[in-house]
Amino acid sequence: MAFPKVKLSDNSGNAVGVTSNALDVNIAGGATIDIGDVDMFLDGGTAVLGGAGDVAAGVLRVTIADDDPHFGEVGASADIDGTIHGQLRYIANGLAPLATQGTLSSIQTINTYIAGAFKAEDAAHSSGDVGVHNLGVRNDTLAALAGTDGDYAPLQVNASGALYVDIADGGQLDTIIDTLETTLTAIETDQAAIEVLLTGMDSDTDAIRGYLSNLNGTQYQDDANWTDGSSKHLLVGGLYQSSMQSVTDGDVAPFQVDANGVIKVAHAIAGGADGVTTVSSAGTDVELASSTACKKVDIQAQTDNTGLIAVGFTGVDATEATGTGVILNAGDTYSLEINNLNLIYIDSTVSGEGVRYTYFT
Repeated sequence: MAFPKVKLSDNSGNAVGVTSNALDVNIAGGATIDIGDVDMFLDGGTAVLGGAGDVAAGVLRVTIADDDPHFGEVGASADIDGTIHGQLRYIANGLAPLATQGTLSSIQTINTYIAGAFKAEDAAHSSGDVGVHNLGVRNDTLAALAGTDGDYAPLQVNASGALYVDIADGGQLDTIIDTLETTLTAIETDQAAIEVLLTGMDSDTDAIRGYLSNLNGTQYQDDANWTDGSSKHLLVGGLYQSSMQSVTDGDVAPFQVDANGVIKVAHAIAGGADGVTTVSSAGTDVELASSTACKKVDIQAQTDNTGLIAVGFTGVDATEATGTGVILNAGDTYSLEINNLNLIYIDSTVSGEGVRYTYFT
């Protein structure tokens, strides 16, 4: 059956062309049309691959020619200013020594440490955690190292490495420091006054040192010997008054002396008694009395004695030429300070004669 022939033309009367039995078509206005599945071939008949191997479906796989002007020939020498291929070679050549020396490995290790040094907020501590060692600038005299307000500045430490810290106003520690400063100020004021006192005390101490030097050597042990011209002693003075002063019990008082400086002595008398002693046999001494405690005794030879009385200790002898003791004629008086009457003996040149006495306790 024969098919009818139809000629097509555009609005200008131009015939529509046909090439190899295919209609020549121009798409108006740049619009796209879906032409369906089409096999594409490069010049020379090489098929363009798409959706094969590792390439995702619908993605065009392109092979760049070995002599592409952007990459240059494979194996061309590295050139930092040349093709992309040369630049990549340049970078690879530069990194090669680093890989050989283990630098890249070190950089990776450093990166690992740096990554481990950063901790998230509220992250829990674990044994072996790493961190960044913060350093400070030694500044023996604290100084301003920041430019203006808001600038970064290094931490400052003293010669021992201790960190300088400025306490912000209003905190508890700030209150404590303020109180301490007030206290230290008061102490400093008191110290000035104390120094004045110590200065005076130092002067007084020098004077006391001189006094103590004079006192040195004025103390003596029991039975120590006195050396004339070198031994020291304390001079004890007394008070002279025309009449004796009265002292209340428990009060202190100076020693009383007479107009010649002789110390006055008075016995403390609590009591006493009188007695009489007779020598039965002349030439034989007898005790004044049996054991009787006393402080003082006054002895008087009887006023009617015709012979002599000798007063002394045991063995006293009244013989006038060869005897011992103190001789008393009739009416003579002799006083002794002694602590017991039985220590005193008397003898008489005439039997039956004796003494009278009064003792004080």
